[in-house]
This record gives sequence, structure tokens and C-alpha cells, in this order.
Amino acid sequence: MGFTWINKQGVRSAQGFEVQMVSRDCIEYREFDRVLTVEVEMGMSGSSPCLLVSPDCFSRWDDMSQSASLDDDEQLRIERNVREAMRFQGVKIVAEHPGY
Repeated sequence: MGFTWINKQGVRSAQGFEVQMVSRDCIEYREFDRVLTVEVEMGMSGSSPCLLVSPDCFSRWDDMSQSASLDDDEQLRIERNVREAMRFQGVKIVAEHPGY
């Protein structure tokens, strides 16, 4: 996957999506006109800093109803995209329930 920097906090993929750290506790995944907001928490993975996310944080676009969710393949695709974009930025993502 090829990425280019949008600014100091975000990247754009050649595949058409963007991942941007919009605040200390929030990442936005943007694809066309859709947004998926991911709440994050600072954590550690071994001795390295990382961002902790809930395993179900990729389940719905922001404009979807609370009762709707993306299918498993779509969730995995988005999660993979976010992980790759953050890895490009030098940040590891760990999917676990923050606070545990």
C-alpha cells in the first residue's frame, strides 16, 4: 500500500482512503464521503507505546444507525487499512478493550 502525508497527523492511501489522528483519543478513517471514528487510548505493547482500540470499533460508519453494523469482511478490510496507515506513521494499533 502506498501512502502520502496529508499533514503531520494523517495519510492518504493510493487506494482512496485517509487515516487522520484528529485528537489525542480519536482517529478518523475516511473513504469517499464516509467517516468511521475510532476512539483510541494510549497504551503499551511490551515496552513500546501503542494505541489501544476496542475490537468492535470498526463495526459501523458514523452515519449508520446504532442497530446496524458492517459485515465481517468489511470490518476486517477497514481494520487492515487503519493498521497499515498507522504503521506507516510509526504507530502500532492493539485491538483490546481500553482500560483493561
